[in-house]
Amino acid sequence: MEQREYLIEVSCIEDQQPVRKYLREEGLSPSSASEEWIIEATGPDKRQFDAEYLAVRSTLSRSEMGLKIAGHEWNVQVIDEREAKTYPATK
Repeated sequence: MEQREYLIEVSCIEDQQPVRKYLREEGLSPSSASEEWIIEATGPDKRQFDAEYLAVRSTLSRSEMGLKIAGHEWNVQVIDEREAKTYPATK
């Protein structure tokens, strides 16, 4: 299955820890998204400075990822996706 990387915006400060915890419990590994990707996806004038932007790798489709994080009363959304980068094994 093809891995995708999703950019997830968590708008509310109070939701940031519960969202990270939930994603880890679901077997996903959220990490901080790169500033370059955030600006590319949101535009420099639409980025929310109090929001947290997470990069999450998964084989789920964008709609499946959206459903996974929906329904929790969190202010969170998938705002972009891209093909996950793979790196060759090192010797």
